[in-house]
Amino acid sequence: MPEVDNQFFGLLVVLLKLVILSMLLERAMIILFEWRWYEKFLGGRGLKVPITYIVAWTICTTLEFDAFLTIIQPGQAATEMGMYLTAAVLAGGSAGAITLFQNVLRMTKSAQNPSPSAVSGS
Repeated sequence: MPEVDNQFFGLLVVLLKLVILSMLLERAMIILFEWRWYEKFLGGRGLKVPITYIVAWTICTTLEFDAFLTIIQPGQAATEMGMYLTAAVLAGGSAGAITLFQNVLRMTKSAQNPSPSAVSGS
């Protein structure tokens, strides 16, 4: 049973890293995308997603972060395909990463935000 606990803990660590990195990436990219010069010259050209993906891919390759392989086969070296896919998850934003985290933990919105009757005990 301790092996299962270790695997679950490892999964939580990977998912938490995804959530944190995607939040940091979102916040960092806002500086560029809300910059007056970006909006003036590049705004409306559909470049936000490719730029964000390239930055996410750079982070994943620099850190050798392959969330998929880490989840499936912990301890293995990162793969190019896994880093491409991990970068896509990061570029997808924190909302997607948080949803993935919640799905793994089987948390629902109702579990996070209990109804008033559940809180009052009636």
